[in-house]
Amino acid sequence: MLSLSRNENGFMKGVYITEAEIVNLKDISGKPTFKENPDSTHDLAIEIEFDIGKSFTKKVIIKGDLRRDKNKITDWGSAFVVKDFFIKTGCFRGLTNEEIKERLQLLEKKQVPADFLIKVRKKKLYILDYVKSITDEGKLRYATWNIVDTDPEQLRGTFKSSVAKGYPAQYKPELVDAAAQRKEVLVVESQTDDFPF
Repeated sequence: MLSLSRNENGFMKGVYITEAEIVNLKDISGKPTFKENPDSTHDLAIEIEFDIGKSFTKKVIIKGDLRRDKNKITDWGSAFVVKDFFIKTGCFRGLTNEEIKERLQLLEKKQVPADFLIKVRKKKLYILDYVKSITDEGKLRYATWNIVDTDPEQLRGTFKSSVAKGYPAQYKPELVDAAAQRKEVLVVESQTDDFPF
């Protein structure tokens, strides 16, 4: 059956999951995550370059801030997504308790451990893209979610739960139908223009 929707995974409108291999990882903690916004810094931020099987690579930024109470770090705060990324890619696996403690201390100092930058290369994960807006030309624009997983079913479930709680706020599934209707109108208009009468 033909469809104008990119809902290839069939579980939520305007959402699709892709297997991706990590090509490179860059530590951008404390640096602007958006070039046009010098204030867009976070305690922990990583830029991941993924091979998604196309002629281009995809860059995704996962970022967050550690929670503090009177300048003392109390927990991961919104930086839990960075922690989860390193857990899911196996960066802590095989380390002794002392080595884990050393890596956590570096992360508390807003530094990604150098060995993590190397360990993640060639790892395969699943990434999720969701519809966020529509261009003036009526094309759908997607964003990549900041949570990844080694299991696509787990990623689907996590996204569904997150949407039920209102995150990501940019997810706009209704735009899929709006774009499809706009395409149908454009097709009808172009057919009408073809007739000389």
